[in-house]
Amino acid sequence: MESNNFHPANLDKHLEGTSRPRDLHLPPTSDLPTEILILIFHYAERDTPAHLIDSTLHSLIRVSRRWKEIIMDTPSLWTTICDVPHADKLINRSGSLPLRILRTAKRGLGLSEYISLVSPHVERWDSCELRGLGSERQEILALLQTPAPALESLTISLYRGDGSSVLDCDQAFSSMIPFMDATPRLRELILNGVFVPWDSALLTNLTRLHLGYVEYYQSDLVWLLLGALRASPCLEYLCLESLDVAMWSESLNIIPLPVQLAHLQSLRMQQLQWLQHDILPYLTIPPSSQLELCVRVQRERDMPHPEYTYSPQPHPGLQNLVGITHLSIYVDEEMCYHTIGRSPESDAPPFIFEAQGMRDPLTYTLLTIQSAFPMSFETFVLSHINPQDNKARVHAITSLIEFIGGYPLIRMLEVDSCHPAVTDALLRALTSRLCPRLEELHISRCSIDGLGLVELVKAGFRADGAEECTSPSDTRCLRRVSLAGCLSISQETVSVLREYLAVEVEEDENIATRSTSRGHRKSDRWTS
Repeated sequence: MESNNFHPANLDKHLEGTSRPRDLHLPPTSDLPTEILILIFHYAERDTPAHLIDSTLHSLIRVSRRWKEIIMDTPSLWTTICDVPHADKLINRSGSLPLRILRTAKRGLGLSEYISLVSPHVERWDSCELRGLGSERQEILALLQTPAPALESLTISLYRGDGSSVLDCDQAFSSMIPFMDATPRLRELILNGVFVPWDSALLTNLTRLHLGYVEYYQSDLVWLLLGALRASPCLEYLCLESLDVAMWSESLNIIPLPVQLAHLQSLRMQQLQWLQHDILPYLTIPPSSQLELCVRVQRERDMPHPEYTYSPQPHPGLQNLVGITHLSIYVDEEMCYHTIGRSPESDAPPFIFEAQGMRDPLTYTLLTIQSAFPMSFETFVLSHINPQDNKARVHAITSLIEFIGGYPLIRMLEVDSCHPAVTDALLRALTSRLCPRLEELHISRCSIDGLGLVELVKAGFRADGAEECTSPSDTRCLRRVSLAGCLSISQETVSVLREYLAVEVEEDENIATRSTSRGHRKSDRWTS
């Protein structure tokens, strides 16, 4: 019997003994043109974290002598200069091509040494991303003293030792003035913990702007900020985060001019307390844009009191709100209230609003949306609204019913995992014609009063002066009720409801199992 042991030294003899040419045993990539291989190497770079690009290239070099020659002779593969110990070799291999400067503060090369390597090549910088500790602010800003005429993207992010962002209260920007006045190609700017004056040349003709973690002292901040946005009419992305600002002084007698941002795709405002409501009334953004607001109050003076009349002025220039037909409010485990507005015209939600930390976040959310963000949605979803305090529960129910009453076009209402008092109050209000055009009611995982639900259905939502609605085709009728995981609703109640409209009942698997163990009939779905 022939031995199964095959020694690698016999490979050449084995290949010579076969009828196929030896070239057929080489990998297919051996015959690829050099141009195709370079494209493949660039593709590998694109999916690799920046600080690992050079190690990835060195791994590819070991594949074959040809690959090594191609990679070493292609300067465009070596243009990402991270703070790695051999950064000088990367610069030499990049030839004279534009450079991507990236300081991660994690690769072992000290800031001073890294600066000494990259600063002589500032005229070649295409993008620059510098990260470091707050204590390194002056040294990092000192790097930005020489004009960078080719720079298109600049990111500076400062943080503490625990990784949290640093608030810039020093406003030390004088050392950057030569740099700021000589960046004519700059289009993307991200600054966290770094102050830049609003009239800086850096804030002109941008397509992406992110400013965060800076303290501003000017009382005319709104006017200055709007002026800076007006200097970049082609903005596609704008984010303002954790800006600690002085209150807007109406005694200045300054009327801010409106700002048209016709190309804006994403507008994010996070941790601004009141500032967003002084800026948004003067902005006009297109219907296709996405607006995301996050308000997390941490200071007592920023917390609106439940009895406080909170009414921000409307924001008519937010054209992305016009197409919203679906609005949902839910509460997460950290008691953050999330409001999401959706439109059938876009996959991403055009409107996101988050509120956390105030005494009554639900009331704050409802008053803010109703006063500032005009919408005509037809579907409204409430999820996990469970105020634990009795007083807060009363305020929540009152605010909720008043809010829903301001949207008479609601055709579908969904309530999921809400407090029984909230659900029962809604049923009573609906029976009293709260939503005159309601067609569908969906209730999931709630303890509800079966008699109250029957009374609601029997009410029929009469039109003014009309008889009780009985025709399923009549748009003034409640046509369908959907119940899921509502253990308080018996099959007898469902039978009564089906005398008036279509009813769909669905049990969660765990709820159905518990019902079976108690001797109840298990049914995954009952439909009319």
